[in-house]
Amino acid sequence: LDGGGGIQMSLPAQEKDSKPNMVPVVADALGVTPQRVLWKEGQRHGLAVLPSPSDVSSLAPDLQKVADLPFGGVICAAEGQPEGEDGFDFVYRYFAPGSGIPEDAATGSAQC
Repeated sequence: LDGGGGIQMSLPAQEKDSKPNMVPVVADALGVTPQRVLWKEGQRHGLAVLPSPSDVSSLAPDLQKVADLPFGGVICAAEGQPEGEDGFDFVYRYFAPGSGIPEDAATGSAQC
């Protein structure tokens, strides 16, 4: 617990490379165009940075196309509004249908 009554976690960071060539492929799978896609060869998660929290919450991806992506799962994230109505730094959803997990709403490993 932190001093303000919240919970903080320290997780290992994984370096990811910007993959501009993956933006149209990921956009086709998600149904929304990410601002950028980050991924490093050999890592199990790709990261699609979406324009807004509402883009994340309204996602209805084509799970077969997500399963066909070169990474095992895609983290779909957007910057939150820490001072705004939602009070979050970021929002995300994680999809890994190629691993038998259509959507994992509670995955901790997606935050590494």
